[in-house]
Amino acid sequence: MKMANKMFLFRINGMCFYYLLIAAVVSESYSANANQDDVTITAGGGYWNLTLGGSVAWEETGSGSMRFVIQSVTSGYVAMAISRDSLMGDDDCYICMVGGATSRGLVWKTAYLPPHQTPVDVKTKEKYHYKIRFVNGVITCSFIRPYDVTKRINGTMTTWDLNNGKFNLLFARGYVTDGSMVYHSGDRERTMKSIKFVKSSDYYVTTASMSSTTSSGSFNSLELWLMSLALLLAMLI
Repeated sequence: MKMANKMFLFRINGMCFYYLLIAAVVSESYSANANQDDVTITAGGGYWNLTLGGSVAWEETGSGSMRFVIQSVTSGYVAMAISRDSLMGDDDCYICMVGGATSRGLVWKTAYLPPHQTPVDVKTKEKYHYKIRFVNGVITCSFIRPYDVTKRINGTMTTWDLNNGKFNLLFARGYVTDGSMVYHSGDRERTMKSIKFVKSSDYYVTTASMSSTTSSGSFNSLELWLMSLALLLAMLI
């Protein structure tokens, strides 16, 4: 009788251990990442919903270039930068302004973004075919950027090639005074994870897909070992 009770307790304890192992593995693999960017990848493009309000979208044009569209509420300027990391500095920058000196007060320009300073205007040979609209306090700015852009920075040719590697996006907005940009202070955002822009549909996983489904995760070697151990225990019970 005592032996039977011991065997019964062993089976109960073993089953509890088995279910605890399975629960640990599943919760480790499929938990949502609260710090994940609100980025969605579509076929040949994607978009980034800004916490500040607005968005940055991109799509492949099929001619070796990428169309970007920036939209946000502002009474001054919005700026987007393509960065090799998530930090401000040494970045390829694009700016749309309200209140410039041109007709209707709308300005578009390309620039170089040095560390923690306002962007520096840089002339390039590329034709960006930009368009700007400003309606009811919302600016919409679109332009076509070649995958490979090279700018002369302090006498050195610097290249940002979307075909080669992954990049972060930086966004900022601020005021314009007498046609000049004022430092954005806290009105800025960055993607926490780098993006592969060209053929990007193979890359990014968004918060929504991670939190709403349990089929997108993958197991690492430790998790597979734990599951194998749990299954072995289940067979012995």
